Amino acid sequence: MVRPCPKCGKEAERIFIRTIKGRKYVIARHYVTSVRGKPRYHEWSLGPLERAPPEVLSQLKIPHEISELPATITLTREEMIAFHVKAVSRMTKARYKPEKYGLSWEELEQAWQSLKSKIPNPVKR
Repeated sequence: MVRPCPKCGKEAERIFIRTIKGRKYVIARHYVTSVRGKPRYHEWSLGPLERAPPEVLSQLKIPHEISELPATITLTREEMIAFHVKAVSRMTKARYKPEKYGLSWEELEQAWQSLKSKIPNPVKR
């Protein structure tokens, strides 16, 4: 059970990690009725990430122990190109030049899906 809001007692709608001066903290937040059309939120700290309780870690989808994380992920050349094109450069099909990378857009999409399946908990936008 996550601690309720100290200001009003409501439950948290969102829990996330924020880095402050190089340390990671778990922050809880909920929406408050907007004033003059601007959204407002109450935010409060649940403490440092290292000392977060297991139920908070499970809501954040963070493994409880380091041993649960894979040591390394081996990538193929195609997956590295897919990461560069899709994640770093954020290219669309119209901007992608197959002659530069030696892969068609369909092969690139297939490599991207393969890469996403190798990552244990991908971040969803």
